[in-house]
Amino acid sequence: MVTRYWRRLPAIVGVLAVSLFPAAPSTAATWDGTSVLPADPGVSAATSYAVGRASGASGVAVSCVRISVDSAPAFANASLPAGFAFNAGGNSAIGGGWAPGATSGLSMIWTGGATVLPANDVITLTNVTNPSAAGTYYLRVETYTSATCSSGIIDATTTGFVITANRVVQTRVLPTLTFVVTGRATGCNGQTGTMADNTGSSAELTMGRVTSTDVGAGAQDVAVSTNAAGGAVVYVRGDFASGNLRSTAHNFADSGPTAPRVGVESFGYTAASPHRGLAINEFATLTNIDAEIAYSSAGDIPPSCIGFQASATADTPNGVYGATVTYTAVPSF
Repeated sequence: MVTRYWRRLPAIVGVLAVSLFPAAPSTAATWDGTSVLPADPGVSAATSYAVGRASGASGVAVSCVRISVDSAPAFANASLPAGFAFNAGGNSAIGGGWAPGATSGLSMIWTGGATVLPANDVITLTNVTNPSAAGTYYLRVETYTSATCSSGIIDATTTGFVITANRVVQTRVLPTLTFVVTGRATGCNGQTGTMADNTGSSAELTMGRVTSTDVGAGAQDVAVSTNAAGGAVVYVRGDFASGNLRSTAHNFADSGPTAPRVGVESFGYTAASPHRGLAINEFATLTNIDAEIAYSSAGDIPPSCIGFQASATADTPNGVYGATVTYTAVPSF
């Protein structure tokens, strides 16, 4: 007698189907060496079984085939393993003219005319539901001369097969965020002040000299690279609720919405973000509350500008004025 072992390496679920046990000795030679290969051996899977034999065309005509499934090799239980089902309507047969019958207890029968089975035949059960628990199960094939599998047994052979717990292969893509600030030599959003060249530094921004007749201005670009599905937002804020451009002796007045201009003391910023809602050359007051200056609904924020501008009067005290500005990039993962 020839014993066949089956092995399948399935795809992503990482499960393994193995025919574990040699076939029991058969009483004749119509079905030697039963083997079972579930297409998907995962618990509760809707699948198909290839039930094969290694050899045995003896010339004995078979009129009925019974296939039984149980959780023990003695086949002593009263019903099929929990969750298992033959689902007869979709099962194929041994060959032309064979048809599945009803399920009874542990078994389903296939009937056809008296047929001499060809060697190396396979019954494909194409509409099977696996048991709901992982473990070793047993399948028995019996062939009969009677059309109802009630008498005239020819062969009875058993093999084991394994149903495995489903395996999940996982990986994780880490979130990424790169936030870059660069200086600009040109204005942002229609700035009208005299632009200072800030391309040499990203850490500082100069607006140049400010007088009663000279409006100083400077600008930077902010950009975000991220794999955040919901995009990102960049905010700006100062240290104080008002008067953020200041010296030890004096605080500049705040602008908004009018741009700082000749003859008026004011300081503010503009940005090109459509979500910020600033029109061309419209300015906002820098406060200590985060205000949006750039936005993306998905993925990266390309370079987006923010411009600062200051103007003075003849009465503005001389000195060096500065403002601490904080940009914050917030991704939406």
